[in-house]
Parts: sequence; structure tokens; C-alpha cells
Amino acid sequence: MKGLFVRLAYFISLIVIIVALVIFFIKKAERRKVFSTLPEFSFIDVNGTWNKTTYLPELNGYVVILFNPGCEACHIEAKEISENRGDLQNYTFLFLSPDSLSKIKSFIMKYHLHVMDNVFYGQVGFDTISAKFGKSVIPWTFVYNKNKKLVKSELYVPPFDLDKILSE
Repeated sequence: MKGLFVRLAYFISLIVIIVALVIFFIKKAERRKVFSTLPEFSFIDVNGTWNKTTYLPELNGYVVILFNPGCEACHIEAKEISENRGDLQNYTFLFLSPDSLSKIKSFIMKYHLHVMDNVFYGQVGFDTISAKFGKSVIPWTFVYNKNKKLVKSELYVPPFDLDKILSE
């Protein structure tokens, strides 16, 4: 009788573990699917106007940069985009930060990104970043193809590599 109880407890434990693993992998697959396309959401631009990702121009790809105006790597990336603006006209850039609008504006103005027609920028909360990108790490860069499918997600993506990344 004792052996039967032990086997039954072992069997039930095994079933519970298998069900938990299946649920875990299903949720993980759903989460990956959700974060595999450019999300639709609103953000506040530096003029205090609400804007939406659905209004971004349709070019050869989209680059979303979650940044912090005090981040050294973010300054390097912005400088590279500014210096290579002629080669990057075919991509839509979206700089987003949870920082204040005044700090975001100063950052954008410093690198003359405001004069580029394909560069957008604004403020978004950490809750939106987590919900729409599955990340709360800043800085972080997401590269999407022209069909808004995620191609690359890394801490830093050199802007001069975009042609290569999006042609793969």
C-alpha cells in the first residue's frame, strides 16, 4: 500500500511538471511572437504632441533606439547616425526615452537629428517599453525590416551595418 502511494505521488508530480513545462514553453512562444513585429503605440514628441508608430514613414526598415540622454553609447550611436545621414535616408529611426522631454530635445539637437526627415524621437514610459518591446534595458536597439518584422535586437547596432543586416 505504501509503495502504491509513493508511485502515485511520483506519477502526479511528473504530470504536474510536464504540464508546467508545456505552459512555460507556450507562453514563451507567444511572447516571442508578440515581440517579433514593430509594435503600435503612442509616444510624446519633444513638442508635447502625441504621436503613433503607425504614422512613421514606410521606408526600407525601422530602427528603434531606446536611449538615455546621459548614456555614452547613446551619444556615439546618435553621432554615427548624424554623420552618416546621407547613407541612412532609407531607414526610419525612432529614438525613445523615459527621460524628460527637455533632455531628449537637447540630445536630439546636439546631433542635429531634428533636421533629418526620417528621424523621430520622443518620450515613452518604462511600462510601455516593457509591454511593447519585452525589455526594460536602456540603451537597446531594435532593427525591423520594411514589413515591420524584427531582424535584430541588441545593445548597439552600428548604423552603417543596416544595409547588410536588412539584406540577410
